[in-house]
Amino acid sequence: MYAIRNLYLPDNFPELHLDQLVLRQYTAADAAALNQLRNNEQVNEHLFRKNAETLKQTAEIIRHLQQSFKEQTGINWAIAEKATQQLIGHVGFWKIDSTSQVAELGYLLHPTFWNKGIMTDVLGAVLKYGFDSVGFNRIEAFVKPSNAASAHLLSKTGFKQEALLRDYYRVDDKFMDCLVFGKLASNR
Repeated sequence: MYAIRNLYLPDNFPELHLDQLVLRQYTAADAAALNQLRNNEQVNEHLFRKNAETLKQTAEIIRHLQQSFKEQTGINWAIAEKATQQLIGHVGFWKIDSTSQVAELGYLLHPTFWNKGIMTDVLGAVLKYGFDSVGFNRIEAFVKPSNAASAHLLSKTGFKQEALLRDYYRVDDKFMDCLVFGKLASNR
């Protein structure tokens, strides 16, 4: 057994720095780069959502991500190169449940940066922040069964595969299975 403490969700956005990257708050200037990322076919192959969106829809998503931080229901970072501030990916906690101290983890990375250890480093920083600074008891992630790279990344960063949810997500007129991964504060 261990003591339960309340979550600490900060008032000011938590910027996280890695060697070559900065995890920072989204700005309106990120709309074009995020739109390209969210419309990339290789990225969308692994997501539980419709593919194409307009630049206007992406700008609205950025506003929603900013608002979720203000409402303490999400902490979503733009993954940017330190030198250029160019957005190359996304990582964040959403569906934050303060009562159960649980959050869902989501992430995207431009394919140019795949298989370079970037997301391993990013998740390491974000998970440390989530457990140590925010106080999550559990962080979970949902992955398409066909996304072996993401399942491997989660396993490598200490997540355990817990379940296969059959026909869990519906996108258009198609149901999709998903794998559930979880990581507990007590198992770090």
